[in-house]
Amino acid sequence: MTAGLPLLEDTLSGHEPHQSVDTQGEVGPGMLEIVTGTVLGDRYTVGQQLGAGGNGVVWQARDGVLDRDVALKVVSEVVSNGVHARLSREARAAARVNDHNVVAVYDAGEDEGRVFVVMELVEGVDLRQVMQAHGSLPEDVVALVGRDLARGLGAVHEQGIIHRDVKPSNVLLTREGQVKLSDLGIARTFDTIQDVRLTESGTIVGTIDYLAPEQLSDQDVTTATDVYSLGLLLLEACTGDKPFGEGTVEERAGRRLAQSPQPPAHLRQDLRPVITVAVHRDPEQRLANGHALADALAAVVVDEGAARAELVNLVARTAEAPAPARVARAPGPGRSRGGAHVSTDHHTPAGVPRRRAEDVALSEPLEARSYTVTQEERTEAAEARSSPGPRISLLGGFGLSDGRVDISIAEGPQRLLAFLALRRSPVRRTLAAGALWPDASQERAGSSLRSTLARLDEGARSALAVTASQLGIADRMTVDLWESEALARRLEGPHESLTVDRSSAAEVDALSSDILPDWYEDWVIVEAESWRLQRLHALETLADDLRSDGSFGQASSAAQAAIEGDPLRESPRAALIRVHMAEGNVSDAIREFARYREVLERELGLEPTPRLQALLDQGR
Repeated sequence: MTAGLPLLEDTLSGHEPHQSVDTQGEVGPGMLEIVTGTVLGDRYTVGQQLGAGGNGVVWQARDGVLDRDVALKVVSEVVSNGVHARLSREARAAARVNDHNVVAVYDAGEDEGRVFVVMELVEGVDLRQVMQAHGSLPEDVVALVGRDLARGLGAVHEQGIIHRDVKPSNVLLTREGQVKLSDLGIARTFDTIQDVRLTESGTIVGTIDYLAPEQLSDQDVTTATDVYSLGLLLLEACTGDKPFGEGTVEERAGRRLAQSPQPPAHLRQDLRPVITVAVHRDPEQRLANGHALADALAAVVVDEGAARAELVNLVARTAEAPAPARVARAPGPGRSRGGAHVSTDHHTPAGVPRRRAEDVALSEPLEARSYTVTQEERTEAAEARSSPGPRISLLGGFGLSDGRVDISIAEGPQRLLAFLALRRSPVRRTLAAGALWPDASQERAGSSLRSTLARLDEGARSALAVTASQLGIADRMTVDLWESEALARRLEGPHESLTVDRSSAAEVDALSSDILPDWYEDWVIVEAESWRLQRLHALETLADDLRSDGSFGQASSAAQAAIEGDPLRESPRAALIRVHMAEGNVSDAIREFARYREVLERELGLEPTPRLQALLDQGR
């Protein structure tokens, strides 16, 4: 098992998030009920559930013959003998695909009415998670991922298989930056299973955002169909937006039947025409198959080593950070410099019954944690944060210092330094220009970047590492966000005994500020939300550390800082209540519970969970 990376939880399940699905499916007469410990085919011992979709449930399992962990997808439906035979045939065909960019299919079978497919177990994140966490991705990374996926598709097409379900959640990314296409060889069979639903309901079954026009108009599906879906995926990865926008299923389907999507002009001039051809409405005008698309994208991958390193960085950050809030684009005066708004409308509509907070998963488990912090590490980190030296500040607002005095710079250089500091590693000039001037053409954005660099004064210029093709933060600089992120990671890991000193207050301060408040650009908002959740987790851990050490005042400060970061979050309220109870202040604990109940009911129409009430009752 790879440390620090979660098992992929619904990447093999064949569904996008927010769909309503039955995670167990129908258990018909004589069918085997699947639970942890069930043995299928006298060989595969079922472990934990990894994900569920409309057509099946994915489990981690142990292959008792080959003594290895596998992913086991169990079909939810009661299937006919014909469908079972077709599933077996296609699984056998998929098993012949031997390509490192494709999740391997090992076996297929049936046990007491349950049809299952056995696949390679992959650890990492899926592309959907990365796109949700980071929005639009660097174009060199998109080209690399696209080339690898197209190579995998080419191997699939060689075996006469059409995937028919290429989408971000079916793209797996490992810690080493390996790209794998999943759900191979079973999408066509599951389409057969669901044909009855389509006939009876008249609705479209599948992930509408990635279906090709021929899939919507009952035309022949070919290898070019997969090329179209992959093209849409790459276009979305470049822009952060679904190519056919929002709206009803019928509206989105109608738009793709009427026209081909047009990649924006600011995309790299070598990448844009490849995507344009891939997403042509007419299958005859597209690249024919995965190999053809891979060849076209191979010419776009300029520096594979740098792109792979950047992909590894994105995977690591996605795996470590909680998922950010969904960011909704909002036109009009509320949007600043191409920015976005985060929806905060949580009021319960009239006529909707009140729900408990547990129903919407607002809270964390409330069991007291027993983490402690290494004193030497804490003291060294506090001294590093307070020591003089060239420094960029992003927390609480932008700042630049040479270690002695603050340096005042114009808005343009501020945005450039902030963008590069949030990227954490050097980026291509074209990427920086496109992100900072998103509404300009590629040529105009590049000109604006060159102008900004030419006007930098000595203080700002010394903070940069500049090459002919890349920009980054100079090695001599420290960034407050980087230090605070390192502190948060230390607090979330295993620690030694705790000795409270001045570093405790410094740690609370380091975790109490948001990234660049009042900056509303997309590349800021995504990072700011990810950091907000990370620091809240760290503050709650710190509050428990300090409480366990008997430092109730500083523990209270840490919990209060977490509450200020999210007044509706239950876990910091629980941390503060635990502090009050530990020092014997039951009345303060009761008042804190009452305040939380009031704000939760007013803002969300919810009540605190029974666990929080039980925590309070324990000390009475």
